[in-house]
Amino acid sequence: MNGKSYRIGVALLSLALIALALPVFAQPSPTHLDVQISPTKDLTIPPNHSLWHELAPTFCRMHEQRGYLDNGDGIISICDWFNLKDPDTGIISGFHIEWVGPTFWLDVDGDGAFDPAFDAVYEPHNYSDFAFDELPLPGDAWDEIYPIMEPVTVVEYQDNGNGIPDFCDYVDVGTGLLHVLDVTTNVRVSPPGPPVASGSTTWGRIKSIY
Repeated sequence: MNGKSYRIGVALLSLALIALALPVFAQPSPTHLDVQISPTKDLTIPPNHSLWHELAPTFCRMHEQRGYLDNGDGIISICDWFNLKDPDTGIISGFHIEWVGPTFWLDVDGDGAFDPAFDAVYEPHNYSDFAFDELPLPGDAWDEIYPIMEPVTVVEYQDNGNGIPDFCDYVDVGTGLLHVLDVTTNVRVSPPGPPVASGSTTWGRIKSIY
């Protein structure tokens, strides 16, 4: 090996060692997560090791569930806690569920499949005014979750005939009628905290944690 090659080799090795020594920086903490179980439009509590798909602020990161603390009603609902493993750092944190409701995946470009480069994700602003088996109404307040965060208003909703919001419905949120590709279950969570113990609990214990 000549002197130049040797110096290049040493430099590359030094850079590799520096890269290994650098800390791993996680993305911002998730705020909106879509549960990855079947059926997706369901409030069934996912088993451990299920995946949660991050909608915001970093779209499409997958978080592994490592524990679930139910508030006692047996379904995904407000005041449940669950532990997620950060896909970047491996750190396990506890998240408090502050909202749960349906997520609408809309086909903005009209090609019949969801493409993150062109399509969008919306959800009702207030789930207490909307249930999974109720059709949206004109005037309902929604939030665009992806690709940008902004409030919108439902102008028109066309059901496919089965009386529930799902695939092949159409909705106008001020952009013309868009095809609904899917309706799934989404939660909004508080900033992460320490992991919590799994299992059902009482309201007293939930309040003591929160």
